[in-house]
Amino acid sequence: MTSWIESEQAVLGDAVLDATEGACRPDGRGPAGELPVPWLGATTYRQGSSTGTILCFVDIAGQDVLIWSRAGADIGSIAVADDSVDSTMVDLAEWWELGGHRP
Repeated sequence: MTSWIESEQAVLGDAVLDATEGACRPDGRGPAGELPVPWLGATTYRQGSSTGTILCFVDIAGQDVLIWSRAGADIGSIAVADDSVDSTMVDLAEWWELGGHRP
């Protein structure tokens, strides 16, 4: 799973990187709109009993994306915001925190 996450991160090589602990949280600098697009949040997480690695980014097309892996399992997950709904990366990050992180 580590190489999968690293390859996903490499695709956004020129993005502004936020590797702080709260990078992909709703109040993180990227989700809150403080970082210029494209940006990439990349960090480890602990959510309930789950731990792993999470990437979050808004690409140059403005699409909100979360990619995460779960430690101890060969499971990788991707969530992409639905363009038909008026939502933001903050909404996607909140969904993830409220249970979306469970594969």
